[in-house]
This record gives sequence, C-alpha cells and structure tokens, in this order.
Amino acid sequence: MRHQSVLLPTLLTALLLLSCMTPVQAQTEKETTCFAAQNSVVLDGRWTTPEEWQDSEQIVLTAHIGRDTPYEWTGNGTAYSRTKHDNNFLYVLIDFVSATKAEKDDGALVMLDGDHDAGTVLDNDDMGFQIVWASTATTKLDAYRGDSGSWVSIPVPGSTQAASSLDASNDPNSDTRHPTYEFKIPMSLFKSAEKIGFSAGVFQLTAKVLMLWPQDRSKVGPDTWGELAFSAVAVPEFSGLASPIVMFISACLSLLILRKTRKTDERKSDWPSCG
Repeated sequence: MRHQSVLLPTLLTALLLLSCMTPVQAQTEKETTCFAAQNSVVLDGRWTTPEEWQDSEQIVLTAHIGRDTPYEWTGNGTAYSRTKHDNNFLYVLIDFVSATKAEKDDGALVMLDGDHDAGTVLDNDDMGFQIVWASTATTKLDAYRGDSGSWVSIPVPGSTQAASSLDASNDPNSDTRHPTYEFKIPMSLFKSAEKIGFSAGVFQLTAKVLMLWPQDRSKVGPDTWGELAFSAVAVPEFSGLASPIVMFISACLSLLILRKTRKTDERKSDWPSCG
C-alpha cells in the first residue's frame, strides 16, 4: 500500500503534464509545416481563445540587424509566427510579444512565392501583404505583386483580410499588452498546393526593431525566403516530450498491476489447503 500511495500521485502528475502540453513542433532554419486547421480562426488580431492557434506550429522570428530598405535596424525583440490552413484560406499569426505598444506605421508583413520557383528576382507569382497601424486606433492592409525584380502596389485581392490588436489576454506566449497580427489569404492565389515560399516579419519603427523569419531573407529575393509545406493532416497532438511521459505512465501502470497480482498471490497462499 505504501508503494501505491507514492505511485498514484506520480502517475496523476504525469497525466496532468501530458494534458497540458502544447503541440509545438521544431522547424528547421528555413522550413516549416502548415498543418490543417482544427480550430476556426476569428480574424480579430489576437488570440480569441487560448486554443485558437494551438493547432499550429510555432516559428521563432529573429532580429535583423543592418539595413533593410529604406530603414536601418538596430534593435532586438521577441516575436513568433504560426500558420495553418483549410481548403480555402491560409491563416498567419504574428505575435510581437516584446513590443508594448503599436505606433503609426508599425506593422507586420508576409511574403509568398506562390508557385515555389524560388526565383532570384521577383516575378508575378510573388505576393506581399503588409498591415500597418495608420493611427493608434486603425490599421491598413496593402498588397504587392512582383514585377521584373520590384514590388508594385496592387488592389487587395478579394477575401484577403488582416487585423491587429493589443489584446493579449488569451495569449499563451505573454499576457502583457502587445501587438498581434493575423492574416487570412486565399489559397487560390497559390499555383502550388504542396509548398510555397514564405517569409514573415514584424517591425517597430521608433525602436528600430525588425523581426524576421528567415532571419536574413531579402525582400526582393524569393530564393532567400523560407519554405512552407502544406499538410493535409492536423498538427501532431503531442510534442517530442510526450513519448517519454507515455512510457513512464505505462511503466507505472505495469508496476501497479504487478504489485496487485503479487498481493493476490500472497493471499491465495494463505488459504486453507484442505476441503
């Protein structure tokens, strides 16, 4: 009984850890997976619920130090991105947790190589979407398309949307007030249904902070962008820590059963052998 009193709380603790785990998968330096959405997205520029984006892979953005036309960037910060998709849309979240405010012209951008040709210059399958704060209360979405090595402004394609807010009340990365950005982009814009080129960025002009994935991508060089692979399945339920925990739980259960069997055998041996 003493052994059971130790094993049972330990087993319950392991089960609790398993139930609280967040499905975050490690991505390579320039590759990430866009899993099929299980939770619907409310496009309001925030984690609408703590579970809204948990069915996706988290990417860590890195500070770009140096010139990225037309600005010189010298600051550092902390930011994350997530992507997922359904049959109709690609959804992108950019979570700028180290920024405590959003000022005019602060914003976020995503760049997409729609046919995944990883060209050395921009062409018309390359698209960019940028949302900026037009004031401390309103945002503006702009769209761009590649044209012979340069970006040209175009009307925002139908059904493309973006939003931002400073509400971090449900954000698992940080509940301190900070800007979060969400994009909703039609899948019909992509010629490739398997992989596209992808880059995410977020910036704060007065602090001179530019956070990017991949870190040293060029705005005009799709061959320097990352790769986004669309998956038809949901994000794996557990991270790499899950397997050891499951093995530990199994071992605890086996030990409990073994001890119970031995106890039963001991009781049986004390029974009268005569009729």
